[in-house]
Amino acid sequence: MLRVALAAMLLLVAGCSADPEPTASATLVPMGEDRTIALGGGLRLDPGPDGSDTNWAPSPNDCTDRVHLITTPTGDYQVVLVNAGCTSQTVAGNGFHGYFVDPPEKAIVEQFTTPAGDLRLFANSYFECTNSCTTGTDQVGLLTLGPQVLQVIALASPSGTYQDRTRGELKAFLANLSRD
Repeated sequence: MLRVALAAMLLLVAGCSADPEPTASATLVPMGEDRTIALGGGLRLDPGPDGSDTNWAPSPNDCTDRVHLITTPTGDYQVVLVNAGCTSQTVAGNGFHGYFVDPPEKAIVEQFTTPAGDLRLFANSYFECTNSCTTGTDQVGLLTLGPQVLQVIALASPSGTYQDRTRGELKAFLANLSRD
C-alpha cells in the first residue's frame, strides 16, 4: 500500500505532461555511409552496425527541442542537448527519463573520458506504474558544452528486458562519441 501511495505522489511530482513517447511524427533518420549521427554542438555518435536513431520533437519545454532514441542490441539510449536554463523535473517515470544539467545532489558521480570530452556519470532511479509499480535504474552521462549539456541515458525498462542498466553498457556506448 505504501509503494502505491509513493508511486502516486511521484506521478504528481513528475506530472503527466512530460515528454511523450515517440509518436507518428517521430523520424527514423537514415545514417550516412559512416553511420554516425550528428547530435548538434559539434558532436557525432556512432551507434554501431546494428544501431538506429529515431528522433522527435518533444512537447514544448525549455529543456530541448529534439530527442534521439538510439536502439542498439544492448538496449535503448536517449540522447539530447539540454539547455542550461532547463527547469524541467528530474523525477523519472512512466516514459519520462528526466532532463539533467547537473547530477542530482546526492548522486555518486564518476568521471569518464571519451574522444569528445569528459563526462560525468551517475545512476538515477526510474519507475513504471500502471496497476502496480516497478522500478529500475537508468545510467546517465553528462557532457557540458558551453550553454548546453549533452545528456545520454541508458534507458531502464523495469517491466521489460532491461530493468537495471549497467555503467559498463553506458561507457561502451559513449566510447563512440566524437567531435566534428
